[in-house]
Amino acid sequence: MKIAIYHNLPSGGAKRSLFELVTRTKDMNEYTLYRPNVPDNETYLDLKPHVQATKTFGSRMKGSMLAGGNFVQRRKDYTKFLKLEQEIAQAINESDCDVVFMMSCMFTHSPGLIEYLTKPVVYYLQEPRRSSFEYSLSPLMQAIGSHAGAASGLKILLRQAVGLSLISRDMRSVRAAHKVLCNSYFSHESIMRSYGVNAETCYLGMSQQTFAGQADNTGNTPSVVMVGAVCENKNQQLLLEAVASLPEADRPRVDCIYDRADEDYLAAMKRYATEYDLKVHFSYRLTDTQLAEKYAQATAVVCLAELEPFGFTPLEANAAGTPVVALREGGYRETVRDGETGVFCDAVPSSVAAALQHVARKDWKSNELARYAATWSWDNTVEQYLSALESVQHGS
Repeated sequence: MKIAIYHNLPSGGAKRSLFELVTRTKDMNEYTLYRPNVPDNETYLDLKPHVQATKTFGSRMKGSMLAGGNFVQRRKDYTKFLKLEQEIAQAINESDCDVVFMMSCMFTHSPGLIEYLTKPVVYYLQEPRRSSFEYSLSPLMQAIGSHAGAASGLKILLRQAVGLSLISRDMRSVRAAHKVLCNSYFSHESIMRSYGVNAETCYLGMSQQTFAGQADNTGNTPSVVMVGAVCENKNQQLLLEAVASLPEADRPRVDCIYDRADEDYLAAMKRYATEYDLKVHFSYRLTDTQLAEKYAQATAVVCLAELEPFGFTPLEANAAGTPVVALREGGYRETVRDGETGVFCDAVPSSVAAALQHVARKDWKSNELARYAATWSWDNTVEQYLSALESVQHGS
């Protein structure tokens, strides 16, 4: 099968899943990679060495484009990128590919070029564009919902013109795909509520060999690991508040491992750690081997991201033989077995602290945790992925 891939993902779980799907099926398919000229989208798990051809479009762009800045510049950048998407779509339409596969875009969330494609499209949507639908992440909803917003609705709408355009294009793009896949039943429900699209749940796999057998987490100084972007909805502050509430003798060391950060929030977390005399270390972009060692040496891996759609972290931790503390929400409810592979908690410091103490007291069997992680096989994911491509290729 000849497959065109459109890719403009940042580092993170979505990019890892795309990389796994391509590298595990490259010998049975012919892949052509289509991408805008964004160097940031290949600094992590570069796809180019694993495809037959790569086509890069446009002038060099920063990964931070469309993030912040003044209205005029954002509008200018947005219009320029829309034209580039049309150019890429035309190139794919004129190619001899059988089907197009894509995931989300770091600029527009759902790639706008889906609307312009005449080739059949499978779109793996990890989660809805949360800044469109969740109040805590939507500047537009917060502005409209505020007391001041009630009196100045038109002014707010004008200021958020680019945001409104992104919402509209995102919704149209999702609905234009021939088949939508998602990573959990939680995401399936979120996509149905947000777009009215019946996405097919295709669980992601676990790279067991990457994280298994790295080290033993017994006999070390108690420590907890947290992995993910340092930003408000990933909840580093909740973890630090929970640790600060513990008796001083029971406080574990905290390792926060991240690939990107809200610099103001990161600075605030460092100040908080200093103020409460917490042992907190922030590590930027560790290798998989380094990450596996951190997992395996930890007392627990803490997963507190709000409404996480799936999340590789709990399974990676289990593969390394380490239990997790996870919020009782989102995709964590599908990947964590409460009391068996980790402990659930609520999004308040006292609940997180109690879960940390429970995990520290229990005798966890590393081999049992690793066996559970191994049941999340990439073989199953690949089979469903290929089936989806074949079905749209043949019009079913």
